[in-house]
Amino acid sequence: MGAGASIQVTGLERIDPGKTYFFAANHQSMIDIPVLMRALPHDLHFIVKKELSRVPFLSRYIRNMGMIFVSRTNVKESVADMSEAGALLLGGHSVLCFPEGTRSRHGQLKKLKKGAFGPALMSGIAVVPVAIQGSRFVLPADGFNVRPGMIQVVIGHAIDTKGLGMDDRGQVSEQVHHMLEEMLDSL
Repeated sequence: MGAGASIQVTGLERIDPGKTYFFAANHQSMIDIPVLMRALPHDLHFIVKKELSRVPFLSRYIRNMGMIFVSRTNVKESVADMSEAGALLLGGHSVLCFPEGTRSRHGQLKKLKKGAFGPALMSGIAVVPVAIQGSRFVLPADGFNVRPGMIQVVIGHAIDTKGLGMDDRGQVSEQVHHMLEEMLDSL
């Protein structure tokens, strides 16, 4: 990873690199994005908060990488943005979101936004919880320098969404939250 930071990944055997997944990860640091791009054997499309579309150079990079900007304030826009994520899934592209909505500065898992799971439910694609631990120490929220340290990534068991509908968002959100808590507690 560089600057003395390293990544340890467990659970890779739980996913098939040839299949499409909706990954749902906890979020501790800005370094989580490159860590997951390296740790997961998929061409990932991230769901990114629309506020980042106003950052000049970053927004161009995010767009060129095929990431999806999602409004967190306008429900109508958010639904359209999430439909774009569903279309990517149906097209065979894996998507990753941080359903907490923002980074956890204290490392504790926050409540997950149930709307984040809409694309997986719309497309019938399995949800895979991914736990990240240690990234907030490697790249703290108040800094820009990567520090030495270990970032652990644990890939959970896939949750089948076939036969589920949009009314099941809360149930899937709670199941992912529970699985993430268990994975984080094991680290």
